Amino acid sequence: IRNIYASPTLSNLVIKNNTASYGGGIANSNNSSPRITNVCIVRNTATSAEGAAAMYNTFTSSPVLTNVTIAYNNAASSGAPAGAVRNSGSGSQPFFYNCIIWGNTINGNAGTSGVDIAGQVGALKNSITQRFTTNVTADNNLVGADPKFTDADNTSYTLSLNSPAINAGNNTLFAGLNVNSKDLAGNARVHNFGGGGIIDMGAYESVYSTPEPIHPDVNGILYVKPEATGTGSGDSWDNATDDLHNAIHANGVQKVYVAVGNYNVGEHSFIMKNGVAIYGGFDPTNGVLTLNDNRILPNKNLGAGSVLNGQNARPVIWNVFDAATELTSTAVLDGFTVTNGKYSDNGAGIRNIYASPTLRNLVISNNTTLTTAYDRGGSGIYLYASSPVISNVLITGNIAGAQGGGIWNDNFSNPVLTNVQIIANRGSYQGGSGFYNSQYASATLTNVSITGNTSVNGLTGGVYNRGTLKLNNVTLAGNTANNIPSAIYNHSGNLQLFNSIVFGKIEGPAAYTAQYSLLEGHTSVSNGNIDATGMELTDIFTDPSGGNYTLKTGSGAINRGSNQSFWNIAGNGSPLPDIGDAAWGVDLNGNPRLFGPRIDAGAYEYQGTDALPVLFGNISAIVKNGQLLVYWTTEAETNNDHFLIQVSTKGIHFKTAQTIQSKALNGNSSELLVYNSSLSLPILTATGLLLLAFSMAGTNVSARKIKYGVLLFTVVGISFLSCQKRDLFKLMDDGKLFIRIVQVDKDGNKTMSKIVQAVKQ
Repeated sequence: IRNIYASPTLSNLVIKNNTASYGGGIANSNNSSPRITNVCIVRNTATSAEGAAAMYNTFTSSPVLTNVTIAYNNAASSGAPAGAVRNSGSGSQPFFYNCIIWGNTINGNAGTSGVDIAGQVGALKNSITQRFTTNVTADNNLVGADPKFTDADNTSYTLSLNSPAINAGNNTLFAGLNVNSKDLAGNARVHNFGGGGIIDMGAYESVYSTPEPIHPDVNGILYVKPEATGTGSGDSWDNATDDLHNAIHANGVQKVYVAVGNYNVGEHSFIMKNGVAIYGGFDPTNGVLTLNDNRILPNKNLGAGSVLNGQNARPVIWNVFDAATELTSTAVLDGFTVTNGKYSDNGAGIRNIYASPTLRNLVISNNTTLTTAYDRGGSGIYLYASSPVISNVLITGNIAGAQGGGIWNDNFSNPVLTNVQIIANRGSYQGGSGFYNSQYASATLTNVSITGNTSVNGLTGGVYNRGTLKLNNVTLAGNTANNIPSAIYNHSGNLQLFNSIVFGKIEGPAAYTAQYSLLEGHTSVSNGNIDATGMELTDIFTDPSGGNYTLKTGSGAINRGSNQSFWNIAGNGSPLPDIGDAAWGVDLNGNPRLFGPRIDAGAYEYQGTDALPVLFGNISAIVKNGQLLVYWTTEAETNNDHFLIQVSTKGIHFKTAQTIQSKALNGNSSELLVYNSSLSLPILTATGLLLLAFSMAGTNVSARKIKYGVLLFTVVGISFLSCQKRDLFKLMDDGKLFIRIVQVDKDGNKTMSKIVQAVKQ
């Protein structure tokens, strides 16, 4: 644009990729003083040694610039006085209000010799500049210090969460301009202006400048719906806010409850925060109000629950920090579908740099990284110097222009994945379309299924490893590279497989170790591995062509894993006192992880009756007249010794309440046997108290500690029983008493029954 004796109004423009001798973007001369508002002047070039690339002002030209970004312009001549703006003569003095002048160069040099502005300036206020010379009347600016733009390398000059420019402006320095107007992105120039809101420096108003009246309730909870209701303050479901961005970063917030529905990123990706847990899946209209209710969580249908939508415009979650501001596991994301993220670099769904949040109960789907450059990708999740804990997550349908369609685990990261499905993601080049583990990175995967991932022009569709990788009870099958089955390419580093199933090639120059695993075509039975001679996918899995990789009846992976190998990773080397507690948990389908004398290989535990010591029949539990009545039958018993009746108030952590001997002659029977037992509720609760006293001393309980526990039980028990009985009946009223039967054979091996809920009569 060239203005001679012209002072037009220029607004809502992008002036880009132009070349001229003096002002590549705009040249003003002969009393030209345009008003320039909400304009981007980027990547323009000036060729003359007298010019500046973005704007040249001469002969008493004094434009007024408001909410303007001047970035990455280059004055090509090494003798140019400024990379961005030059004002020639005393009568030319532009006025800058809330502008960004950043990344401009002289002859491509961004060093100290490059300056932003040369010549006289009328005003520079509430602005962000990288460098400037003297003769500038400056007031309340951020000069030279890192403004922490969202992604300056990719020309995103919005302010990140930790930017020092947020709320750092001065409303009175807006020079009488309309502060109720819009910023360069079209958002409110000042949040809650008139109610105490403070303008940000630069051309963009950060979404993290929390507008009042958003605030949590007395418990630190903020409530979010797709549409604001009531006052919109966010302190209750009736007054829910629709501003999820600011809800996460509001003062005093500890938890954010998000109702089902769609939440678009808008102009900014969502950013997590230390000490804030973000929970989705609430449905206040239908009584799903708290974490004690059954939230509507995302699933394989990819549409359920609360949806964080990148709108195919930007990453959905932008957790980009540094070593000094690192995001920790106190930041929680639980119960969301993360979808439609798009980015030119790494991480379209969730981008973690120096970020180790807790990620659980998620579906991460249909996110895309566009770059085809080497060492780029991570469309679902990207990790750099990050070690998140990831559990109960489905990662599917993500596309990488290069590598790591599902997860890219980059340098200095060490994530832990438990009960995760990585399915049908796509990538290219080296591959690792399911999981790419980079050099200097490590990861531990337990109960993980990596299936149906594809690589075009790559080495593997499943896992590409250059670092340290432990696969514990992992299923790898149905992955392809160039339409050829391919599971793992082990380029370098340390690859260890425990209790795992791998169908498809394991290639690459680096060696690996395998224990108690089933590897396609491998015949060695050393280290507990399974002879896979002649085995096909259909011999192992229920319906591999339909994507069902649970174990079929007669599968060679049943009862072939190592309990100790599982404990070494999931249980810190030893099981907890009762199988089914945290040392075991559940498999990828939510079924008991141990269903037989030995754990199965792969991510799924077979729940059928292949060679089980006891075949359970009916099981029921009734509370009646202060008694817990337990009834069960067995249809067959082999080498059985006794049963343990175990109880739990949540169906997760069980305690043994009674031991019942087997009725089978010598522990063997092929006939229906009927068992029943009656437990007094006060005795049951007292037993739980005594067990609690012992558990405080650890698993190795000394005689002295047992004596102390008995004394504690004796002193407290009498007064405790009556209130405990009432408490237990209250639990029954809430439907929270569960039982299971654990069978113990003569060799000490255990088998669990299904879990049933007691019925109150």
